[in-house]
Order: sequence, then structure tokens, then C-alpha cells
Amino acid sequence: MLASIPGVSLLWTIDANPAAVSAADVPAGVRVSTQIEDALGDGAVDCVIISTPTPSHASLAQRALEAGKQVFAEKPLCANAAEVWPLYECAAKRGLLLFTAR
Repeated sequence: MLASIPGVSLLWTIDANPAAVSAADVPAGVRVSTQIEDALGDGAVDCVIISTPTPSHASLAQRALEAGKQVFAEKPLCANAAEVWPLYECAAKRGLLLFTAR
């Protein structure tokens, strides 16, 4: 689906589960890892899509924003409202987008 959007390229797929990474069926040229730092440290990455269990959204989004990446997280953005404000502040301070959709 992402590949059908002009100007969008999937560069990484990350999964904390090594078995899932090994079994991942990813397009040629897409790198795989168990460490989000690999993608966050890649200067070619502009935006991070977070599609993980909800309790991990806030910490992953914070790390991505701090690394200078736009963040698109699946719904809900965070596990509770208290987790959202620090993310908003971090994104605003850096001029980054933080958004969610269903």
C-alpha cells in the first residue's frame, strides 16, 4: 500500500521479535531489524509509522520525535491522555508532525 503513494518508499521494517523479523516477507531493498535505533539513525528516514501494541506507542513516538522523524501512529495514539501532551510538545518544539489515523 505505501509503495503506491508517489514519493513514498518503505525503507525499514522493525520488529522486536527476532522470529518475526526472520519470517518477514518484505519487498526487495527493505531492511529489517529488531532495533528501532537502526531506522531512527538512518538519515534517509523521514517518517516513522508505529503499528505496535498501544502501551508501546508513547515511548516509540518519543524516541522517533527526538531523532527528528515525523510520526504516524495507529489509533489510539497513546494508552492515556497524559502520554499525549509530552509528545505534542516534543513534536511542536522540533517542527515535526505527530498524527494518528484509523
